[in-house]
Amino acid sequence: PEEVQGRVRPLQVGRPLVLADMLVTPFVTSHDVSRSVGFRLEADGAVLGYATDLGTFGARVLEGLSGADALIVESNHCPHMLAAGPYPQYLKRRVGGNRGHLSNEQCRLLLERVAHPGLLQVTLAHLSAENNTPALAFAAMEPVRRVHPQIRWWVGSRDGALPPASIGEEGIRPPGLSCWQIPLPL
Repeated sequence: PEEVQGRVRPLQVGRPLVLADMLVTPFVTSHDVSRSVGFRLEADGAVLGYATDLGTFGARVLEGLSGADALIVESNHCPHMLAAGPYPQYLKRRVGGNRGHLSNEQCRLLLERVAHPGLLQVTLAHLSAENNTPALAFAAMEPVRRVHPQIRWWVGSRDGALPPASIGEEGIRPPGLSCWQIPLPL
């Protein structure tokens, strides 16, 4: 529409963009679609890192998620469920490949690299309906949970989108009802 035309600005990977009072920095993710990105969102001293559609992670993803107060990260599949599941072989290779999706274990490895005492909330997102369960995704995070007991854990619902997150003076607002809060300990 014409009223939006002059306000649209393309995102450039690695280049921060100021939107209202928020600094948005997109970073490249490894996925089999063109221009797949994650985001680092900063406002009022709080940082939210968001990364899904990751086949693997490298320095740019680690940099984008490091030092965050809250993270939303992909924990897509259990490799055993994927191998035994209903997908055809080509799709199993795609999902499990380095341009597909993070397994629960790969998500744990990512979180082990970026978790720190100031990380207060993690939402596991983009869980496969056929190749994962919230309980398996959460259980895979046990080593991170043990080292960082301050983190509140959430698992995004497969039944709908995550609710809008707000960051600001009160820090990171917990997700709404379209997430499951995982009680500690499990």
